[in-house]
Amino acid sequence: MKFVHPEFLWALSLLIVPIIIHLFHFRRYKKIEFTNVAFLKELQKETRSYQKLRNIIVLISRMFAITFLVLAFAQPYIPGSDKQDLSKTENVFIYVDNSFSMQALSSEGPLIEVAREKARSVIKAFGNTQEFRILTNDDRSTEALNKDDALAAVDDIGISPFQQKMEDVAKGLGFSATRNPAELNHVFWISDFQERTAETVSMDTNFSVHLIPLRSSSSANVGIDSAWLEDPVVQLNKQIKLKVRLHNYGQEDITNGSLGFLVNGRSNSVLGFELPAGATNEVVIDYLPSSAGWKELEVKIEDKDVYFDDSWKMSLHVREKVGILEIRGDGGPDNLSSLFATDSYFEHNVVSEGNIRVSSFSELDFIILNEVNELGSGMIENLAEFVRKGGSLLVIPSEQPESGDLNTLCEELGLSQFGELNESPSRVSGLALEDPIFDKVFDRIPENPDYPMIEKHFQLHSGGITEQIMSMTGNTPFLQYVNEAEGKAFQIAVPLREEYSNFQKHALFIPVILKMAFNRSVEFPLSYTLTQPMPLIRGTAGLPNLQSSLQIASGDEVWVPVVQAQGGRSVIDLGDNLNNDGFYRLTSEDSLLQTIAINYDRSESSTSFIAEENFPDRFKVQDLDVWSGGNFPIAAQIEEIRFGKRFWKTCVWLSLLFLAIEILLLRLWTKETQGGAKAAS
Repeated sequence: MKFVHPEFLWALSLLIVPIIIHLFHFRRYKKIEFTNVAFLKELQKETRSYQKLRNIIVLISRMFAITFLVLAFAQPYIPGSDKQDLSKTENVFIYVDNSFSMQALSSEGPLIEVAREKARSVIKAFGNTQEFRILTNDDRSTEALNKDDALAAVDDIGISPFQQKMEDVAKGLGFSATRNPAELNHVFWISDFQERTAETVSMDTNFSVHLIPLRSSSSANVGIDSAWLEDPVVQLNKQIKLKVRLHNYGQEDITNGSLGFLVNGRSNSVLGFELPAGATNEVVIDYLPSSAGWKELEVKIEDKDVYFDDSWKMSLHVREKVGILEIRGDGGPDNLSSLFATDSYFEHNVVSEGNIRVSSFSELDFIILNEVNELGSGMIENLAEFVRKGGSLLVIPSEQPESGDLNTLCEELGLSQFGELNESPSRVSGLALEDPIFDKVFDRIPENPDYPMIEKHFQLHSGGITEQIMSMTGNTPFLQYVNEAEGKAFQIAVPLREEYSNFQKHALFIPVILKMAFNRSVEFPLSYTLTQPMPLIRGTAGLPNLQSSLQIASGDEVWVPVVQAQGGRSVIDLGDNLNNDGFYRLTSEDSLLQTIAINYDRSESSTSFIAEENFPDRFKVQDLDVWSGGNFPIAAQIEEIRFGKRFWKTCVWLSLLFLAIEILLLRLWTKETQGGAKAAS
């Protein structure tokens, strides 16, 4: 047996007090004059024996009353394990899972409210001097709080769009325990313990982990997992197909689901769907962008159980036209004009290498250097800047590329250097089909494809980190590109002349060149996922120059973002306080520059949870305790954990019992003996 407050045991020395009272008080006699006492002799003998017995019992009662009162203050207990030693210093951590899955309803109400009530009960079960550290998914601070502040912190816990893996929570607890050392760390882990990964949790031996699993009363949930464009190339007044992946996480079939499609907040169409339990399905929505600019697209379903994943937002930039400039060298072939003349969406202009207007570059999407030799250092820098700001550049060599400025430009952009002419015939033998430039180009890949034939070509000596799109026999590059900041620079190994190859007449020529022209039209992701911290957002070129006038607006919220230039690319930092999905509009002097769509992470959509019998396999903790069963007395559980079997309440009751015995002896027994004496007289 051990004591919570052994310093109170010195009070047992007070047991000498009733002994002294017994020795001196009960031995005093009171004389009473009687004329004849002979008839009282027998009665007096009997009364004295009763008094002596009563006095001894009173003495014992008083001693027991004092003993148990002192023990009540000392709080004796029998520890259930070696960890239950109250002389050890303690940290108390309370982790409340406040992720989206805690919105689900249980028989006691929303899981998040049940979790808050459990956390309050844990705090109240400890003494007033105990300090607490409250952790959630969005607040990882481990500041020590007193009892009142800890209760206030729990009251402020709300649903968060962020989640942490169990192993990350454990690492955070371990780090905090290292910074705030104690001999024993109590962790009260309150969660629905959603099954997202097969992760396991390991913690040090000085951790005592108490799992408090909460369960919802329903396992139904239908959500939108993602949405994307079937073809990333978007043209004005050309129908596009939007694909939406639906997921039925529940165990009941959906027979009459409804999927709504909104454009700029207005309903565009509604589609019905059916979805078996546990299944996924892709729904196709046709959309015709009839005007240029930023489009806010949203797909929505209705789900009464878990609703954070019922919509998916996208921002789509529709360009009014694609500006193409072909800088043609002297004698360069005219085999590109007919390609772009078929569609008015392409604004194709041709200039000679001596009549280039640099000021028009900001209005262009695609520049083609068709057999250009002389550029000059200023033009080289302007072309490189065009690429870095998101433009697409195609370098087609002349018949003597090494004699001019072309290799200087290639060096500036990280492309390969044009070398000697290789007059050995060859052919294209491989395509990088996984590259976005071939996306949607082939319905199927033929078994024996007819690739372009190469009569002769220029050797491309390695430069920067290039990506081969088309390669010749021996893995020699034929068409390749390099990513330069926000743009791409493409490079082909032959002039577009019949004596070099038949590429310009091949079926691959048109889709490959058009994909180069459309490179800027797919420069922005449709959406981002809300995480903590939020990743940097890709921004339009030139944003750092507008920093003083930029604003981000979403609903009633307006703030100034931080814009940085990283490697020639503009990136937007939305800050660390972003907590909601939605459309975030970047403006400058009331002019819309960009719309950013942000969605919640879908990892909380699952309705699968860790079974309680599997907790020992998932938590590699020496001292693990699972509190199951719903309405269990938390205070009693914690008392049992910390103290084992405690006896202070028993001591209080025993002290009161012996005090009552003393009172009864002093009053009732005295009256009884007095009554007997009167009767005898």
